Amino acid sequence: MNSVHIWLGKFDDEDALKSYFQEQVKDDDAPLNGFAEDQGVLSYDTDGVEFSFLGSGDLKAQLSGHSYSESYLEDVLEVAQDRELEAMNTFVMASADDFPEPVSMTAGDYEIHYLGEFSAAP
Repeated sequence: MNSVHIWLGKFDDEDALKSYFQEQVKDDDAPLNGFAEDQGVLSYDTDGVEFSFLGSGDLKAQLSGHSYSESYLEDVLEVAQDRELEAMNTFVMASADDFPEPVSMTAGDYEIHYLGEFSAAP
């Protein structure tokens, strides 16, 4: 994996986040889950997606334990600060190959902000 897309979001709680990523019993025309639907794809390689509920506190400390974080951490923190997203409680990282047109989404009970594509050097 050479690059990843990263989103920061806000969900009511960890159960709401898990529900968003819960794989649905699907037919060929239905998206895999809420995340796939929001990103405009029917499916994606679930092994290439990492998500977590961060809770509150120091964003840098919470993100530093994620895969490849040494490659993108400072850049993500800069973008989050520029966009005033430090209070977000959700992290999502996905292989750039699976999502050709990543987007931000705000719904009634959650929001997810696309920060950009970042290096994922091992």
